[in-house]
Amino acid sequence: MEEGLASAQVLWGASTTAAPGTTGSCTHNLAIDGVELYAGPPTRAAASWINPWVNLDFPDMRSGTRIEGAGFTAFTAQPGRHTASMSFDCGALGSARWTHPVVVLPAPEADRPSGVSIEDGADFTNSPRVNLWLGWEGLVDRVKVSNDGGFAPSKTKEVLLRENGQLPWTLVELAAERIPRTVYVKLHYVESGWQKQTYTDDIILDTVKPQVVSATLGGSGGATLAAANRTLRVKAKDNKSGIASMQISTGKPKKKAKIVKFRKVVKVTAGTVYVRVRDGAGNWSAWREAG
Repeated sequence: MEEGLASAQVLWGASTTAAPGTTGSCTHNLAIDGVELYAGPPTRAAASWINPWVNLDFPDMRSGTRIEGAGFTAFTAQPGRHTASMSFDCGALGSARWTHPVVVLPAPEADRPSGVSIEDGADFTNSPRVNLWLGWEGLVDRVKVSNDGGFAPSKTKEVLLRENGQLPWTLVELAAERIPRTVYVKLHYVESGWQKQTYTDDIILDTVKPQVVSATLGGSGGATLAAANRTLRVKAKDNKSGIASMQISTGKPKKKAKIVKFRKVVKVTAGTVYVRVRDGAGNWSAWREAG
């Protein structure tokens, strides 16, 4: 069943060794992880022996017994594995008790279409270890994820969906970094099995750090160092994802310096100035002292 489910229908049935014609009144009990969710008669309490099943005399066998309320919604509030304990007591017809595993499957993210998205739509990544965002409709209990379009066993993993959040994945390592890495996904539905459709997404793996080619300050000598309002000119290069942002630090390099959008010309205050840049994949250059 799906996370967030507010109610469920339970269908009951059992065989009996009682003699033909035996009748009785039945009561049912259902508990999950020891918490009682239902205790009472079925839709109609009368029962009789039929070949050799106990007929619980439902007006509509598709209806069953409705389970709802705070106890049930507490159980479906988040994904997880549970144990349901059920019992019949039908008087002269006999009694039965059994347990059954119950799995609450994660609900899909609202408004996300069926498919896969690497790093939630990012164009670049600086690590082969990424997160996959999945979308689906209905009850999906597992997925196949692969770095190969043919789902070769050595590059494919079958993953049970048992919790919310993104799915961690490792991209294939290639010598040529400019080739996009593609991830392939198939969904398994509880009702219908493996879906024929394959969903894909790709991303460019960029692990090469950008470089500050030059960093110069307007003016010269001591006057430049002491000036309260100077011009810093920065020239940087990157091999793939482009220069996206920068940090400027005065006095000494500081990793906690404010990150701003990359600009070639920046106004800075007095003191020794250091600058570094970050590319679109998140790689930082080394610090460079402006001169």
